[in-house]
Amino acid sequence: MRVSVTMVSQAVTKLLQYQGGRHCIYLRSDLVNDSMFPFRADEQVVVRIDDGRLVIEPAPPVKPQKKK
Repeated sequence: MRVSVTMVSQAVTKLLQYQGGRHCIYLRSDLVNDSMFPFRADEQVVVRIDDGRLVIEPAPPVKPQKKK
């Protein structure tokens, strides 16, 4: 029996605008469920514009504050 595995490394999507000026980038489930997708739900990310491209990277870990 053959098992077909589809990997999705890119997808056409939409930028959605909500009331109050908020925006959201819709990511298709086949993209985020791909084993190569680098993020998980509720993970903090850094979003920046670099040379006309939108770059999304994992946020650096937050260091615990020292108690005084």
